[in-house]
Amino acid sequence: MKEDDSVEALLDHEVGHFLFHPYCLERVIREGQAMKNKENGETARQFYDDINNNLRIIASKNTTKIPEVYKAMKPESNVEKAILLFYQNQTGLDFGMENPEDNLKIAADKMQE
Repeated sequence: MKEDDSVEALLDHEVGHFLFHPYCLERVIREGQAMKNKENGETARQFYDDINNNLRIIASKNTTKIPEVYKAMKPESNVEKAILLFYQNQTGLDFGMENPEDNLKIAADKMQE
């Protein structure tokens, strides 16, 4: 993957946080307050923000390099695999995951273990 493509995807993602999600400090504070007493609440909030943001960018900008960056990365955890499978399932784009529908259930089941 070219360095310029990676930088473009990173900029799309970070600008997306300003434009799409969470787009305001008040929302970050409210989400943080709602999740602070939950086990892994902050991590869950960050995943939610990034997933929401990336899906909005992909839906609004058909030239983003975000899918290519994720495809070039090799997911290590079941959470990462489930997120890529979810992206692929929701967008119809190739995130490098095979058999998305079968593997999404398998990854979700493994996360529950």
